[in-house]
Amino acid sequence: MEKNIGPQDLVKKGGGWSAVIHPFCAVLAGPHTGAEEKFLKAEINYEELGAVKVWIDASGHYKRPEILKLDIDRSPKWPDDEILAGGASLDLGSATG
Repeated sequence: MEKNIGPQDLVKKGGGWSAVIHPFCAVLAGPHTGAEEKFLKAEINYEELGAVKVWIDASGHYKRPEILKLDIDRSPKWPDDEILAGGASLDLGSATG
């Protein structure tokens, strides 16, 4: 990655972020940051479900392919990407550094 886009001072090992967030953006549990694992648990108020369903279209446009479409561009972006662009596996034993 560094060869293609330069040094990455912000991307480091660990430092993840986890939380349980209500659809209306209230944080219900967490956030938890850091490298160690932690189980987050939140209580859900089922009485709010009706209000959420009014605002969140959980199945409508996601099931309509003419509205929402996912395309994956597998074409190589850099010369060293050609190895994996065709779906072939990378043999690290034959790679030269």
